[in-house]
Amino acid sequence: MYYYMHPAYYHGGYEAYMRTNGQQTELLEALIKAMEGESETIDFYERLRKISPTKTSRETVEHVLEDERLHLEMVVDLYRTLAGKSPKYRRRKKQIAGFREGVRQAFDDEIETYKFYRDSYLLTQDTAIRDVFFHAMTDEMEHATRFGFLYRDL
Repeated sequence: MYYYMHPAYYHGGYEAYMRTNGQQTELLEALIKAMEGESETIDFYERLRKISPTKTSRETVEHVLEDERLHLEMVVDLYRTLAGKSPKYRRRKKQIAGFREGVRQAFDDEIETYKFYRDSYLLTQDTAIRDVFFHAMTDEMEHATRFGFLYRDL
């Protein structure tokens, strides 16, 4: 499990730190959006994996799925640290029209998620918070690359 505790948490609490920096609401909203997106993506990739036609395609989806689970864990842990409570977020579900179309959709979604994490990264100067967004952002670009190659080979 990924646990992040910023040094400010030990000196007066994170809520006071974030209020003085005026970032709490915007960051927490970004984290909720990230949790919703990651949970939707996990569900989608679990179903995409089940309809993968080859061992290679299944392994590609499994690799990305593992990263997405880690992203969800990281943003949930960061939310708990910043907000001092467990998050509440919607778990949505999107349709799959078949494996090939699912891979194309995954590619597009990974590019959009990369942009979201890039923008979230810019919300703060706190390097520890930025590290969470940066980690997810770079993974999303890697995932888009993997899905792009997979789509090309289908």
